Amino acid sequence: MRNAYALGFGESVADPRDVSHNVTDGIEANPWAVGQADLSPGAPVPIDTVLRFDLDLDQPGVAAYLRYSLDQGDLRLMISSLHPAVQQAGEFVNLFTKDSAEHRLFGDFAPTLEIDVEIIPPFAATADRSGDSLTLRWAQHAGFRYDALTSPDLGAADGWGVAASDAPAADGDGSFGPIAPSPGEPRLFLRAARTFLGEIYHPIETP
Repeated sequence: MRNAYALGFGESVADPRDVSHNVTDGIEANPWAVGQADLSPGAPVPIDTVLRFDLDLDQPGVAAYLRYSLDQGDLRLMISSLHPAVQQAGEFVNLFTKDSAEHRLFGDFAPTLEIDVEIIPPFAATADRSGDSLTLRWAQHAGFRYDALTSPDLGAADGWGVAASDAPAADGDGSFGPIAPSPGEPRLFLRAARTFLGEIYHPIETP
């Protein structure tokens, strides 16, 4: 039984694979980050050396997993090393964690997380009326698609049609209109929708 499944990805999150035998299988494990320290290559690693891991957000699934985990309030990451090992024995790297006795006794030994985030506010559109015409306006952000939809009848499930669409490359203001009901149309309903264009993380059940 495994306590941690060695899961990795190929070219996309649609290609999950077991990387525990990546050398034998001839595939790359593609770690999300490699620990860096202020040491010369090949030098011994002294006690209390600080390792820094910069997560590669360009790898498939990494940014999506972080977004999902932060939203859930539970971010889980795993650290491994390249020390030789055999069943129930071997040489292992010794890392301080929040559960280490040193941290419980003296503090300031647990790993820390530094993260830069951009919090996108909830999407909302406003309508400006001028006579019989309406103009929809909203704040828009890169990484999303914005659609303006119209319908002559709210009761029709398939009555909404996309009248305009935009996927901005930078933050700014979006709008649609002015628009008014066509002659013979007693009314016209408008709405705006925002769709995230990045990867969406879906938890994977491993064997």
